[in-house]
Amino acid sequence: MGVFTLDQENLVRENLVRATDAGRAQRPGYIGIRHDPDGAVAPSQLGEPSPTRSEAWCLLARRRRLADAETAFASGMRRWHTERRQTVSRGGGAGNSMRMTATNRDRTIAVLGAGGTMGFAMTQALLRSGFRVRAWNRSFEKMEPLAAAGAELIGTPAGAAADGADTILTMVDDADAVIDVMDGTDGALSTAAGDALWLQTSTIGEDGTERCEAIAEEHGLRFVDAPVLGTKQPAEEGALVVLASGADELRERAQPVFDAIGARTLWVGEAGAGTRLKLVANTWIVSVVESVAETVALAQGLGLDPELLFEAVADGPLDMGYLRAKGRAMVDRNFEPSFSLRLAAKDARLVEESAGRRGMELPLLTAVRRQLDAGVEEHGDADMSAAFLGVAPRQPA
Repeated sequence: MGVFTLDQENLVRENLVRATDAGRAQRPGYIGIRHDPDGAVAPSQLGEPSPTRSEAWCLLARRRRLADAETAFASGMRRWHTERRQTVSRGGGAGNSMRMTATNRDRTIAVLGAGGTMGFAMTQALLRSGFRVRAWNRSFEKMEPLAAAGAELIGTPAGAAADGADTILTMVDDADAVIDVMDGTDGALSTAAGDALWLQTSTIGEDGTERCEAIAEEHGLRFVDAPVLGTKQPAEEGALVVLASGADELRERAQPVFDAIGARTLWVGEAGAGTRLKLVANTWIVSVVESVAETVALAQGLGLDPELLFEAVADGPLDMGYLRAKGRAMVDRNFEPSFSLRLAAKDARLVEESAGRRGMELPLLTAVRRQLDAGVEEHGDADMSAAFLGVAPRQPA
């Protein structure tokens, strides 16, 4: 078969881009595929020997594949530029974090819950970004390693918020814990500056968020509802997704903190919208975890190696990283906590509460919540992938 020259390919490629319909193909100067009298098909006006019909179609097929690839690439680049513009307009992006480092050193963040799985990692990220951190945790010993990284360890929430802390970040288990560390005995509100920024990153549901908003307004704090997507590893890497909501004028103050703990920030509206989005995301997360648990359990019950499932869906539309991460943890029975089963069950209950507020029923979510609840007593502090143990086939004694 003859070889097409680079000029021929370039001209045909140019032609495919320029001509989108038969009408345009008739315009003067159109460089097209013409039929020779002897039956061959050749690019016209190229000054090269005419290829055979099959050669021409091979070239067109190659060009179509290239065009498809170029279309996909162009679409990806458009999405990248759009997201980049949105990130810049929202004040996000890694570049901001680097540029803000000098300013970060002038800011003091009180982190309440600094010894928990998420709070510990987020505190480390803040320290790496140059913030001064005053850390508090109910179990003091859990946050002690942070001292070596530069955190000042404080014995009470009030002490952490005192002495000029311009920002308070809460990352604790639930709404009652948030209210307690802020407004309870020795709570942060007793010493917080009147214009301090409160970044509430715990997942506490709609009712809890409304309670926080109310006490923030009562004490003159500036409140941002900012639950995060991600577990232990992305928190350690400063790669969480922050679902931020609050007054527009607070974004400039909040964004450097979010850039330190997250790879991406979505500003989604007035305070409370971030929590609602987190509930939607958590519905998907807990449903996936329980589905993976039952799928792996069924594979084992049928005498199959679950790895065969991973191979069957590999690189297809049904493949997903979460399936592999949680599925392999289940197969290996490695339930080192990345996000605890207890907290996953709590999050499922918060979803049910919000649905109930609106008269909605979510049968699948309700079944998942019950299954998670059933595992909490025995495995509550294990990773949420321990939900597998509630459905796993019995192992021989």
